[in-house]
Amino acid sequence: MKKNYLFIILVFLFTGCGTMMEPSRKMVTIQSATPVKAYVDGKKFIGEGKVFAFNASNRSRSGDEYVLLKEVGNEENVQTVYLDREYNPWATWNFLFAYGLPYIIDYPSGGTGRLANVNYYMPDFSMKNHSESSKDEEVDRLSKELEKIKLKNEIKKELELERTKERVLKLEATS
Repeated sequence: MKKNYLFIILVFLFTGCGTMMEPSRKMVTIQSATPVKAYVDGKKFIGEGKVFAFNASNRSRSGDEYVLLKEVGNEENVQTVYLDREYNPWATWNFLFAYGLPYIIDYPSGGTGRLANVNYYMPDFSMKNHSESSKDEEVDRLSKELEKIKLKNEIKKELELERTKERVLKLEATS
């Protein structure tokens, strides 16, 4: 019976809370407004389209650090989504109840960190759409500028007409 208690105590002392209490992998979802081909860490192909879900490593010391997105039809246009990581608060229990000994397990296994975010959204980064939208924006800007110039010219003409009327009235009044 004493051996069982000793075994349980050793298991708790040598097992890191961060490693035990967090899953080793989590489902990560990436949504892109631009149709893309997606690669985990720039190597492992995970799919083509606008929405991806893949099982990413939840540990801070092993892989799955970013997802590379390449625009479909324009593979030179690339965006990177970095997976956010944070300190795993479960690892704090190592210090509170086991004098830090389980860090021997948590630190090398990556149990001291975890994924902070599992849902990502990438807005439209298509070079084609941006070039078209920038052309539209430029046309709108130039149209507004042209309207302002026309309005200024009309105001100038009206002012000149008013000045001319005033001169005629002055001349008529003096004669």
